[in-house]
Amino acid sequence: MAMMSDGLNRQRSLLQTLCRLAESQGRLIESSEHDSLLSLVHERQAIVEQLVGIRSDLIKKAEELRSRANFLSDKERESLQMQIDETRDLSRKVLAIDTRDVDKLVETRSTCQEKLADITHTMNARRGYQSKGQVSPRYADAKG
Repeated sequence: MAMMSDGLNRQRSLLQTLCRLAESQGRLIESSEHDSLLSLVHERQAIVEQLVGIRSDLIKKAEELRSRANFLSDKERESLQMQIDETRDLSRKVLAIDTRDVDKLVETRSTCQEKLADITHTMNARRGYQSKGQVSPRYADAKG
């Protein structure tokens, strides 16, 4: 029970950090601070990797705990359930923020694509009005 609780507490702590980073990620996207955004994404990736490791440990501990579920008091079960619920809520919050940010990035990408297409169209139109090359400086007379 204590090992499961410790794992859930570590997971919750990492998710809280991930949530704070996710919240600041949106501001960096809006302000187009690409270098800072890349650093933040790198930091988030390190946290996610830690969470993956904790998750595999928690799965093993949960299996052990299920086999001994009859020996847990109601208070212990409620405590574990509360920790699991808090962890689930934090995960959902991070996911919602990330989904919103992905939508912003997709919208920004579409806007950039439209602007690039407009620039390409304008450049092609200008080329159409430019001369195709130098006219031969030789003048043709009646003999050719």
